[in-house]
Amino acid sequence: MWWMALAFAEAPRVEVRWRGPEGTLHVVPPAGAKVSGDAPVDVALVVGDRPRAFGVDGDFLHGGLPLGDVRDTSVEGTVDLQICEDDTGICRPETLRVAGRVPATKKGTAVLGVELGSHEAPSPFNADAAPVADAAFAAARASGGRVLLDFSAVWCPPCNLLAAEVLHADDAETALEGLHVAVVDVDHPSSWTLKDQYAVGSYPTVVVTDADGEEIDRVVGYPGREPFLAFLAGARGERRDWAALDPSTLSPDDAATGLVRLLDSDADLGPWLAASAASDTADAHLGRFRHAPTADGLSWLVEHHPERSLEWVPFVGDWLEGPGREPFLAALPAILASVRPGEAADVLWFAAQLHEGAESRALFASAASILSASLTGDFAADRGYLEFLATLLDRSGEVDAAIALLDRTAREHPDEPTFFLAAASHLNEHERYAEALRRAELAMRTAWGDNRLRVATEAATALMGLDRADEARSLARKTLEEVPAPDAALKVRTHRYREKLAKLTE
Repeated sequence: MWWMALAFAEAPRVEVRWRGPEGTLHVVPPAGAKVSGDAPVDVALVVGDRPRAFGVDGDFLHGGLPLGDVRDTSVEGTVDLQICEDDTGICRPETLRVAGRVPATKKGTAVLGVELGSHEAPSPFNADAAPVADAAFAAARASGGRVLLDFSAVWCPPCNLLAAEVLHADDAETALEGLHVAVVDVDHPSSWTLKDQYAVGSYPTVVVTDADGEEIDRVVGYPGREPFLAFLAGARGERRDWAALDPSTLSPDDAATGLVRLLDSDADLGPWLAASAASDTADAHLGRFRHAPTADGLSWLVEHHPERSLEWVPFVGDWLEGPGREPFLAALPAILASVRPGEAADVLWFAAQLHEGAESRALFASAASILSASLTGDFAADRGYLEFLATLLDRSGEVDAAIALLDRTAREHPDEPTFFLAAASHLNEHERYAEALRRAELAMRTAWGDNRLRVATEAATALMGLDRADEARSLARKTLEEVPAPDAALKVRTHRYREKLAKLTE
């Protein structure tokens, strides 16, 4: 499996050494690796009938851990530690299950049997989508519930935020009651049929269906925890096909809700605007503003619902670059005071686009500072922000700080291509091709499916920049041959990734 791609050719060797009544435990890493001296080591053993437990830093292993008299005794238990590659500095957590018996001789060395255990819960990524989805539909049919299809990617920041804030939150069981969740890895070839069936083009897309797969509702992107929970509450109710409804038969407030739901569709919004004209709800103002932004509309939204600013800021870019620039910048303090740090960084991102030079860099730096200060140190909670933070640092002029953040995160979490891929992309943009190539090579070791196509594109781009065009073309051709291609009739992103890589074969 992909998450074992960085596993060493052999497991660490665990030895018990003894002389008379003094025995010690030693871990000998495989060639080309070492035990991380800074990382914690947790040892839980049973020596004969005596429990022995240690919680130390890796450096303490060099002299061995004292076990007492081990002669003619069994030794078994677990050793949790981190093993680091010498050439890359990448470290990975390992759980070693050890067992063996020490003979009754006066001195010697006994090598314990070692079995690598699972350190973390299985990843939902690089997994076949069919059995995952089938299990969710079967559970829904058996329980009378519904299915939540989460079209997600390991590298996708809003997907990661959705996972941390909803799907794996402490109250997930309550929030997801009656819903059977299937996380569909959009990079895996097995996702193509489902993505085509449900017309999924961007990530995350969450589709709630009945037990037979009939769509009830969907949300594209991650609007934040509270709006997403509101979406889930609505998705548990009766299905409403807004596009099939006649808005003139609805109340103004219901028509306003339908207007917002249809903003990104091909529906004719004129009747919905007319039917909701008398509504004074937040949805009514939001829908009217998204359709035709005005300074008065912005003022109302900021005064009454500044916390919902990211429901309109990303969608009225042309207006913000024109007549909306000054009203938006004037409202910026009120918006920033009403949203969470991650959302504030998003808003500042859009504000920075309205400036140039030092002013733009200063806003990017402010966004980076706000976002950095909000990080918790918990990777599951923070990971959705780390790539964005690196991008903010880059745009603020702190390119080396951005690369250092991505490198450090990649080495701490080596089982996916996400952070080395992001670093390669940033370095290519700055024409630092040799550094980009090295990160792309490291990312390739754990890449699969669509993200392997993206990694190969960065690697080939770097090779082109280094005047190694023949190698770039060869890599691109080899990757296109090895990575499965979808049927031309399927509407999936993979075609786009393959086309971009194919251009580098010319």
